[in-house]
Amino acid sequence: MPIRLLAVGDMHLGRRPSRIPAWLARQNDSLDPFGAWERCVEQAIAQRVDVMVLAGDLVDQEDNFFEAYGPLEHGISRLTQSGIQVLGVSGNHDVKVLPRLAEHLNQFQLLGSGGQWQSHILSKDNESLTIHGWSFPKPMVADSPLAGHVFERGPGVNIGLLHCDLDQTESTHAPVSSQALRDTPLDAWLLGHIHKPSALSTSQTRGYLGSLSGLHVGESGPRGPWLIEIHHGQIASFEQWTIAPLHWSEVDLNIEKIDDPQQAQGQLMATLSQLDQSWARHDLPPNAVGIRLRLTGASQLSSAVINSLEAGLGENLSTHSIPSVFIESIIDNTTVDIDLEYWAAQPNHAGELARSLLALEQPNDHPELAQLIAAAREKLMLAETDARWHSIKEIEWSDALVCDYLHRSGHRLLRELIAQLEEQQP
Repeated sequence: MPIRLLAVGDMHLGRRPSRIPAWLARQNDSLDPFGAWERCVEQAIAQRVDVMVLAGDLVDQEDNFFEAYGPLEHGISRLTQSGIQVLGVSGNHDVKVLPRLAEHLNQFQLLGSGGQWQSHILSKDNESLTIHGWSFPKPMVADSPLAGHVFERGPGVNIGLLHCDLDQTESTHAPVSSQALRDTPLDAWLLGHIHKPSALSTSQTRGYLGSLSGLHVGESGPRGPWLIEIHHGQIASFEQWTIAPLHWSEVDLNIEKIDDPQQAQGQLMATLSQLDQSWARHDLPPNAVGIRLRLTGASQLSSAVINSLEAGLGENLSTHSIPSVFIESIIDNTTVDIDLEYWAAQPNHAGELARSLLALEQPNDHPELAQLIAAAREKLMLAETDARWHSIKEIEWSDALVCDYLHRSGHRLLRELIAQLEEQQP
């Protein structure tokens, strides 16, 4: 029989999801990380996992100790009573909290207390698993936890459990390089800290587990713990359980073909009905879905459409499977027909921008287009390296994607510049 390990990323118990409408916050108190933790415990017991590991930042802040203690104690007690071992490491948010919790919850084992590596061995039938863990000794750690440590393999599959900042050399949150992880003799690394989950698989066994549940619209996409099965002395599978009670989604609505702003409402509901099918296929369908709506296409009606749709910002747009669906915000990514040749001839900022937009229409091998793409890609990739955006979806900036971004943002800015110039006309 395989060993079934359930790995849980950042929970941040005590933090409340942001941008939740008041009517939903009043009606449903299970959308926060406590609700996600309850779902995780229920699913772990129902699916008969053998061990659960927690990759740090279980609790959001030290002030949340008493708030988090009850739900954590109840959940861990249920898990251990069902024969599930629970281990974890502390992250930068719960340096003081997690050791205190471990003192009170004897069913929970904290690995690597005080910044000292520690291993734990589990066995089941003919399978063995060794987990190596390190915990934050203080909120800020500027050195790599791997520096100077020599890992000794234990029995069976060897897995590292660590809360760290990957490939961020200047970080004060335990910076670790991907190469350093590859150089260890361990078979896999389960990481906490960054809320965007990695694409973990049997061919990519090192990466972030992601947050247990999205805390804001920037944490869109599937969320939940990872089930890892160890069979015949190796990692047989990775599977993410999509069980978050609150799901965030980015939705595009092309309004190019509508001639009446009111039509956008029906188009939106049709789009949500289609998405309902994918939401219903989650391991546990969410109780609520928050939508960031992007209007796309060439249209002169975007402002009127936004005015029409904003009436639904405070309403429940529930679908067949999901009881609560709401629009978090509406973003105008539409374009309008602009006489670029006329504006490119103007000796002002609008003219300079129009000339750049015309360059986007040049053949792919045109030097002016290549120069524009290269400069834009450099700026976009530089912005992505900012640690503030680590939880946002990573983007591979192909030439086509850069051109699309420049086209949309450039047209939007040119439209605003033209409007300002027209207002200045006597």
